Amino acid sequence: MKKSEEIIKIIIEETEAQGMKRSELAKQSGCTRRQIDYIFKGERGISIDLADAVLKVLGKQIKIVPGKNAKE
Repeated sequence: MKKSEEIIKIIIEETEAQGMKRSELAKQSGCTRRQIDYIFKGERGISIDLADAVLKVLGKQIKIVPGKNAKE
């Protein structure tokens, strides 16, 4: 599974767990309902900026940490 797909899965699960409507998620995150629908249906990927905005609405954040190949 691609990282973007993992992020989308988290967004969908969190949206459903919080009982938030897609229209409200779109409004609060500053995008259109159509963009949210495309993402939820898997018709489009998600940019890092949009993922960050949507996750913030859901009380989550993207955190970048050093990976296995990171140099010390």
